[in-house]
Amino acid sequence: MSLIYFDHNATSPPSRAHYEAVVERLMGCGGNPSSPHALGRRSHVALTTSRRAVAASLGVEPADIIFVSGGTEANNLGTVGVLGLSPHFPRNVHAIYSAVEHPAVREPLEYLSQNDGLLVTRIPVDTWGFVSLETILSSVTKKTALITIMAVNNEVGSIQPVFRLGEFLHYKRWGIASNEADKQDFEALSAHCDPQLTKEDWQKNSFSCGWGSVLRKIAFSGMVFGRSRFLCIKRS
Repeated sequence: MSLIYFDHNATSPPSRAHYEAVVERLMGCGGNPSSPHALGRRSHVALTTSRRAVAASLGVEPADIIFVSGGTEANNLGTVGVLGLSPHFPRNVHAIYSAVEHPAVREPLEYLSQNDGLLVTRIPVDTWGFVSLETILSSVTKKTALITIMAVNNEVGSIQPVFRLGEFLHYKRWGIASNEADKQDFEALSAHCDPQLTKEDWQKNSFSCGWGSVLRKIAFSGMVFGRSRFLCIKRS
């Protein structure tokens, strides 16, 4: 009987090609990639090759790729790390997150809120597990430094409108829309935003979206992708 696997949104089993590539590298590249000797140089080449492959698949520069220990570390760098860029962190800094965020995203934000004064807004979901764009936008303040929304829930499969939200936030930052229909739609959505917010207020914020064991960050200041053992930060 063949196995049909339906849980890829939580994690995907490695393919045979992946296993073989990992074993090959572990067997032949055991040196420190920072060391100048032959084995170290071989490891450095293997690491650089992997970095370039990941970068090419995401359409970014190799220098944008940061290898980390796992998804939780990538999540923390992409959320708490982004918030930490504010000179006022954690007080007088505001983060928005959905009620269905992965614990690796949600729990650090809640801890900072309860213990260190981080301002947070938890966006509820409807019966079907979806957030409201209007509710998110109405929650943005001059102190907002991060909006984090899980793109696809790894338990119930709700696909959030993160792409549309990302396009809208890009419009608020640069005033650029791909077409006139989008521009009109974004202007209508702007009615739900605080009129006191300026372009500079929008530019200082970051928007992130993640799914299951994969965390993808689409930030005002750039893009961050985190998956398993790498984090990518791309400036827009």
